[in-house]
Amino acid sequence: MGAFDQEFWGLYSLQKTLRFELKPVGETASFIEDFKNEGLKQVVSDDEKRAQDYQKVKEIIDDYHRDFIEESLAYFTEHVTKNDLEQAFDAYKTLKSANVEEREKTLKNWESIQKNLREQVVKCFSESNKTRFSRIDKKELIKEDLINWLVAQNRKDEIPTVETFSNFTTYFTGFHENRRNIYSKDAHATAISFRLIHENLPKFFDNVLSFQKLQDVNRH
Repeated sequence: MGAFDQEFWGLYSLQKTLRFELKPVGETASFIEDFKNEGLKQVVSDDEKRAQDYQKVKEIIDDYHRDFIEESLAYFTEHVTKNDLEQAFDAYKTLKSANVEEREKTLKNWESIQKNLREQVVKCFSESNKTRFSRIDKKELIKEDLINWLVAQNRKDEIPTVETFSNFTTYFTGFHENRRNIYSKDAHATAISFRLIHENLPKFFDNVLSFQKLQDVNRH
């Protein structure tokens, strides 16, 4: 070893890492492998079951929404004024018979009336049952309201499926947001208020106008 080599000898320590690994062998290895496989199968089975239950609970929630909507619309028919409907019918008739010059003005009037009626429809959701509506997209729907409703509907056999998600209510966050859109007062196609006021009401008014024409013909 030269003088140059001796100058650097022992300045830096050599670090070595020893790694030890315990490997199961024989029947122990086989047992552990079987346990891992069975555990994996159980996880997959649980996930599949939860996915199936999720679809079932979504259907139950939709039934709950339908029931609530029917209840609310019954409230609406009791509280909407005759004057509101007569005003809407007159505005629709005027729009149907308007010439080109009059159409813009009559259309704005009809759209204003539609907006007012949409707001009345949406208002009936909260006023018909404030507690029920306030919880319709909250964790309480899964934990309490659906279960109580299933009892009232004589559908007790479906309660265990709902209870599966008592501690997993966030599974339905996106679903709730989607369903919340049906209670909107805005003029978009998925809203109940839009379907009632923009689609069904004009059809009803058209039928009334047709009936009136038939009456006029029969009189003469």
